[in-house]
Amino acid sequence: ADNVANASTPDYVREVSTQISMTAGGQGMGVRSATVQRAMDAGLQAALFQQNGMVAGLQTRQAALAAIDSVQGTPGQGNDLSSLLGKLQDGFSTLAADPANATQQAAVVGDASALAGQINAVSNAYTDGRNAAQTAIVAGVGTLNATLAQIGGLSDQIVQLRALGQNSADLENQRDAAVDQLGGLLDVRTLAQGNGDLLVMTSSGLSLPTHAAAPPFATSAATLGPGSFAPGGGVPAITLGGLDVTASLTGGTLGANITLRDTTLPAGQAQLDEFAQTLSSRFAQQGLTL
Repeated sequence: ADNVANASTPDYVREVSTQISMTAGGQGMGVRSATVQRAMDAGLQAALFQQNGMVAGLQTRQAALAAIDSVQGTPGQGNDLSSLLGKLQDGFSTLAADPANATQQAAVVGDASALAGQINAVSNAYTDGRNAAQTAIVAGVGTLNATLAQIGGLSDQIVQLRALGQNSADLENQRDAAVDQLGGLLDVRTLAQGNGDLLVMTSSGLSLPTHAAAPPFATSAATLGPGSFAPGGGVPAITLGGLDVTASLTGGTLGANITLRDTTLPAGQAQLDEFAQTLSSRFAQQGLTL
């Protein structure tokens, strides 16, 4: 009856009731119902959780990079850095034929301003993206702590029911839903214990406390600049028991935001800095120091 009634219920797992034969003095005395158990493929469920986390991480990355692409402009449409640089080069070539032409002088200044403005706009987009990732990381750590506490609380109830020989299937379904939410944050692995408890760890082997008396993970808010870097360069670490475990937190939305903040977006900023420095150096070689 539960299976039929909950056929469309999210996170519900089909339950089965096993029967145990009863005998007395070698004579059959009928059967009795044993504890209700869930009928599921644990390996398939774990693969599903991991896949959900992978998708969540890719969506986070895609959204962040799409915001950068929207500012960088479209190649060939005249609003990207290459096109703006080419337009400035053409402007100088035209001005070289008539250096005293005031109209052409103004056009070159306008082209140069447009190029510098686009460099600044792209740089600001990288900085904004890193700060958005930083904000999401702080929120993600809060969700991580809350979800671990939820898993631990459900595990305590499951262990108690198991010890009393009572049905814990509904609580296990709730715990699986919490593990699925956790998998959206991080790439995690779980290991069921004989007493009903559940060990949770990252793919790198870092144990995630589910029975901690206080929130186990900590980080802090920060406003990042173009020169901020991790570790030690103004980017807050994520700690567990006072130890920096940022590098062990991968996958999911939290792992994706860490990678964006500490690796992907700083690399883009570095490439932009190299472009600007090279451009400035070439102007300086022609006697125009920027």
